[in-house]
Amino acid sequence: MRKNRHKKTRRLVRPGLIFLCLFFRTVRIPCKADAYPAEEEQLPAELTDARARRERLRAAKLELEQQARERHAKVEQARAASVVPPRGRPRPVSPAPKAGDTINLSDPQSALTPTAQEGFIQGYNAQLAVSLGEAGSVSLIVAAEVVRETSDIQQLAPMTDALVANVGAAPGVVLADTGYDNTPQIIAVQQRHGVRVLCPPARSAKARADRQSRPYRWDRERQALRESMRERLRQPHERALYRRRSTSIEPVFGIIKNALGFRRFALRGLDQVRLEWNLVSLAFNCRRLAAARKQSHPWT
Repeated sequence: MRKNRHKKTRRLVRPGLIFLCLFFRTVRIPCKADAYPAEEEQLPAELTDARARRERLRAAKLELEQQARERHAKVEQARAASVVPPRGRPRPVSPAPKAGDTINLSDPQSALTPTAQEGFIQGYNAQLAVSLGEAGSVSLIVAAEVVRETSDIQQLAPMTDALVANVGAAPGVVLADTGYDNTPQIIAVQQRHGVRVLCPPARSAKARADRQSRPYRWDRERQALRESMRERLRQPHERALYRRRSTSIEPVFGIIKNALGFRRFALRGLDQVRLEWNLVSLAFNCRRLAAARKQSHPWT
């Protein structure tokens, strides 16, 4: 069966904050480049001409090279800004494309993204920070971003920086799921903004608490920090606080997908997708504020 090149693109999402805490999570949303046209459809006009196809492939190759250079620059910037010893910093990456790098001709800035339920999709990683204050206050989206990276491991610090810039103040606590587990970024967030971070350490072969420590100072320090995080999450108060993440963040995505009906991005390109995601976040906040006003002033 012929596969069409025009796969619709999906995007990832993550949330998070309270004016006490910050919450993060991820979800995938389809977009325009991820649809399969009917089998009887003809090839697009730009693909019927051999010369046009070659030009399009050359442009795709140049885009891959540009993405590799941007990835290299981002890693080098993170290495330079890291507050941990050299051994704990991100590994350097080549400025040249990897052998397994791919590109979607319909939406070159999207990435092949793994999902828990649907395998791989062509999409983006969309992040959210959601506020939660005292009882009776309204939870709102305070930061929204879309990135190409398919993992959230590098997103804790950028999202915390974004919400502090938007709100003008740091939250008391940042709550993030295991996907954000990144010891150098947790240290950086706590030092930069003076917040408390609760993020369960990942359960992996490299992260097991009973694993024999290697004779490197940073490995011992990281293991001690991870064990300290586990111990904090065993405390009744911290455990109860962290449980609020699931009851505050998950409804945001349910409302966006089911009440607002937003399940697929209609635009292509990273800048356009960011704009669309910001508009969705604004619509969610307007809906929340309108509902809160109606509840407090039922006759107005």
